[in-house]
Amino acid sequence: MKKTIEYPAEIRTAQDDNRSYHISEFTSKLDHSLQLPLFLVKSNAILEVRDCQIRSIKEKNLSISESKLPSEIQDICFLVQGSSDSSKRHAALRLKSCTLTNFHTFIRSDSFNSLHVQKSYFSVCRGHAIALADPRSVTISDCVFDRASKSAINMKFSREIYEGLTRRIKIGDNQILNSEGYAISLFSENLNYHDLAILIFKNIIMNSQKEAVALKFLNISELQIYQNEIQSTSRNGIYIHNVINSMSNQQCIIQENKITKSGIGGIVIKDSSCLLESNEISENTQYGVYFSSSDTVTPEEEQFYQKNPVKLFVNKCRIAKNAGTGINVSGMLKGPIILSSSAVNENLNGIIINEIENPNKRASMMEETKKSEGTKTAQKDVGRRVESILFEKSEISRNSANGILVHRLCNDLFINQSVIVGNQLNAIWIVNASETHLLKLMDAQSGKLKEHVQGNIGGPWGKLSEEKLKMEDSKNSNCVIF
Repeated sequence: MKKTIEYPAEIRTAQDDNRSYHISEFTSKLDHSLQLPLFLVKSNAILEVRDCQIRSIKEKNLSISESKLPSEIQDICFLVQGSSDSSKRHAALRLKSCTLTNFHTFIRSDSFNSLHVQKSYFSVCRGHAIALADPRSVTISDCVFDRASKSAINMKFSREIYEGLTRRIKIGDNQILNSEGYAISLFSENLNYHDLAILIFKNIIMNSQKEAVALKFLNISELQIYQNEIQSTSRNGIYIHNVINSMSNQQCIIQENKITKSGIGGIVIKDSSCLLESNEISENTQYGVYFSSSDTVTPEEEQFYQKNPVKLFVNKCRIAKNAGTGINVSGMLKGPIILSSSAVNENLNGIIINEIENPNKRASMMEETKKSEGTKTAQKDVGRRVESILFEKSEISRNSANGILVHRLCNDLFINQSVIVGNQLNAIWIVNASETHLLKLMDAQSGKLKEHVQGNIGGPWGKLSEEKLKMEDSKNSNCVIF
C-alpha cells in the first residue's frame, strides 16, 4: 500500500506500520526549527521520494555529535532508524531524481537499513553528505555530489552481524566533486568477518581533500574497485588498509582505473591482498603504487598469514611519470609480489624495495626443517620463502634515476624476461653487497641478459659481472612464488 504525503499537511514520519510511503514533486525551502530531521523513517517502513527539490536555509553551521539522540539532531534531511529486533523488517529509503541542498547531512542511517539512491543531486553540506552505520544493502548510482564539508559517502561497520545475513554495497556511475574529506570512505572498528560485497565502479572523482576511495579494517567476502577516474586528489587516489577475506583469502580487485595528479600517491595498499590489473597510474606527486606491510608481526599473526598470505599482483598496468617512485615496496612481506606485463616508465625511480626481515618466519622454517627428518625434499626447500618477488615480462625504462633500487632485500627477487633499459643512473642498484645472492636474473642463465637489461647492475660496493650473476643464479634459480 502506497500513501502520498502532502507535506507539511501531514506528519513527516514514516511510521512503524509495515507500509510504504511515497512523496513526489515536492519542493521545500525552509528553516525547519524543530529539533528533528526533516523526514524520519522508522523500522518496518519504506519511504520513496521522487522528483523533489529540498533545500535547508538554516544559517547556523551546526556541530552534530555522533552520541546525540535522533531527537536532538538538527538539519538532517532524511534520518532512517532501524530496529535491533531481528524479527522486524528494517527501514528503507528510496530516492530518485531529487535535488538536496545545504543540509548538514542529507541522509543518515543506522541498524542494517537499506538505501537506494538514483539520479539525484547533492550540493553543499556541512557534514557527510551520506552517513551510514552498518547498512544492510546500499545502491548509490548516477548521482552528483558537490562540496561536502566532510566525506561525500561515509559508511561505518561496527555491530555484530546476524548469521546468514548477506549484504551488498554498490556505488557506481557517480560524480563526486570537491569533498573536503574523503569522496568514499568505508571502515570498520574490528576485523570480524562480514558476508559483504563492495563494488565501487565507473565513478568520476575530482578534488577530494583526503583520499578519493578509502577502505580500512574490513574482513569481507568481496571488494571490487573498477573503471573509476580519479583526478587531483590532495592525498592518495585509492587507499586500502587491512582489507582481508579470512574465509577464502580472495584478493581485492582494483581494475581499469585511471588515477592522475594525486597530491601523494596513486594507490596505497597496506596489509591487504590485492590484484591491480589494467590500471593507468600517472603524474602523481610522490608515487604510483605504494605497497607496505607492518614492521612487526606476532607468532599468532604469523600463523594467520601462513594461511592467508598478503599477495600483491600487478598485471598489465601502466605506471608512468610519477614524480617519485613508480612502485614502492616497504615493510615485512607476508606473501608474494608479482609484477607482470606492466610498464613502469618515466618516474624518478622505477621500483624501490625496502624490506624488513621476519624473524618469526625464519624460526618457523627452522622448526619445519627439524621435523622433516632430513628428507631430500625438505632439504631442498630450506631457506625458501613464499614471500618472494617476481618481475616478469615487464618494462622498467626511462626512469630519471634507477630502474630498480634495493635499499634492503630479505627474500628472493626474481627478474624474468623483463626489459630494464634507458634508466639514467642504474638498471639495478642494490645497496648491500650481502644481499646480491637474493637477486635471481633468470635471463643470465638463458644467455639473454644483455638483450633485456642495459645499464649498471651493482651497488656502492661495485658492479656484478655477468659471470658473477650466473654463479649466483646457479645456487637457486627456481622461482618459488607459485
